[in-house]
Amino acid sequence: MLGWQQGELVLHSKVVPASNIHQFAIAGDQLQQRCSADGWPIAGIWPVTQLLLLLLACTGTANARADQFISWQGFDIHYTTFSSRLIPPAVAAVHQIPRADNRLVTNISVRRDGQPVAAKLQGTVTNLLNQQSIMEFTEVLEADAIYYLANQLVDERDTLRYSISIVPAGAADRTEDEYKLVFSRDFYQ
Repeated sequence: MLGWQQGELVLHSKVVPASNIHQFAIAGDQLQQRCSADGWPIAGIWPVTQLLLLLLACTGTANARADQFISWQGFDIHYTTFSSRLIPPAVAAVHQIPRADNRLVTNISVRRDGQPVAAKLQGTVTNLLNQQSIMEFTEVLEADAIYYLANQLVDERDTLRYSISIVPAGAADRTEDEYKLVFSRDFYQ
């Protein structure tokens, strides 16, 4: 089903934020300008191109959500999950990330005042059958970033519930210095 709900596109009961549609519309306009500048005849194919770009925006949103963040005690905790197939093979090899259709990656980073902050992370992921697995996070250090990656298996269609404890570096080991990140994701192959 395709339709509009409160100013946002709805595709198969999944809401596509207007910002995604706007980004693809801008990309489509840039493509049209580039093709016209290069002398390509686009009058007949442009409506089809616009439709394809819109469908790409919709399917990308239905299968994975973009980066989200939570502000907590002066920290910004960014988190996202995505298919391991989106990682280029060379990058996956460096970080020892298995690439497969049934593998997902969870990426978490902590920032304070725009600067990366190291953290201790522990978490679990639970599927629809209530099978729980412990998430093993690997710290990745870059010049201007610190992030944590964990790998999960997923069936061809599943809902995963994440529960992750995050303690930013420099925080005491007190309960109030631990943020409990809880979210769920629907995945389709």
